[in-house]
Amino acid sequence: MSTRIAVWLWLCFAVAAGPLTTQAAVFKCPEASGKLVFQDRPCEGSAALAAATVEQPLAVAAPAGNLLWKATAADSTVYFMGSIHFGTPEMYPLSSAVMQAFTQADVLVVEADVLAADPQQLAGIVANKAMYQDGSSLQGTLPAGLWRRLADVTAGMGVPASLLKQQKPWFASMTLTALALRQGGFNEELGVDYHFLKLANQHRKRVIELESVEQQLDLFDRFSHQEQIVMLEQTLDDIARGPQFLRQMLAAWKTGDETRLDDLLNEEYRTAKTAQRTYRLLIVDRNTLMADKIAGMMQRGGTYFVVVGAGHLVGKESIVNLLRRKGYQLEKL
Repeated sequence: MSTRIAVWLWLCFAVAAGPLTTQAAVFKCPEASGKLVFQDRPCEGSAALAAATVEQPLAVAAPAGNLLWKATAADSTVYFMGSIHFGTPEMYPLSSAVMQAFTQADVLVVEADVLAADPQQLAGIVANKAMYQDGSSLQGTLPAGLWRRLADVTAGMGVPASLLKQQKPWFASMTLTALALRQGGFNEELGVDYHFLKLANQHRKRVIELESVEQQLDLFDRFSHQEQIVMLEQTLDDIARGPQFLRQMLAAWKTGDETRLDDLLNEEYRTAKTAQRTYRLLIVDRNTLMADKIAGMMQRGGTYFVVVGAGHLVGKESIVNLLRRKGYQLEKL
């Protein structure tokens, strides 16, 4: 049973769409002679970028509804927007209700400010947490059958599996997810949180992080080797499903259907006993910490626009419901 690891990365982890995965990704780029070469950095020049291995985006209409909530307290207003961390041009423009909420806010609040990450510092963090440093390799630590399956998947993407050889299984899952999304026509620079971070920089709006890039990486590094192998297997399952499931998720997001989104994203985790530790670490515990931080902001006063992965705002243990249990009134806009 797959438990939607790839989709969780798409909807719940800003780090999956940050400079981290650009650094870890594999790009197939054309040389001046027309020859295609593989490299671990983006293609140079607009023409090369256009020629990189990317399929046409999924047909997605601009949002007809909103994953948008409003919470009020004595001296504070908080808007909550559910993000998709990899987006397509068809997702824009966002609704006037969303943009008005952002304009009214004094502060943008995100999971992690991926635009502010220092590249050199990030490279050191990735090397220490996500890459083997002891001479081990991904191929050497995976069961032979799983490595062959991974190699088949990467070959189908036009990427040699050897380019992932230093990555730990959890980071290989993240890299493969980013590759699959990019080849499906999605772009991290069109992610909703990325969109608002750019706007915040343009309008000199203050940005607050609920987590950080390093904290998000720490979560994955806490998983045992066997748990990471299961995560990689589930990622390969998700990729094998193709784009249909992504279309379903996007349809739920663009209509603001939190019930459907919750069912698609979380139902298997709630019902599969073997997945409940993963669900607790990656979703429930994070939601609790983020809800506590947001409650603290509301006590200090001000107007905030909170953009977090859509998966954090749906379901029984969502940030929305946790704040309601604390006594805050939230309305869907």
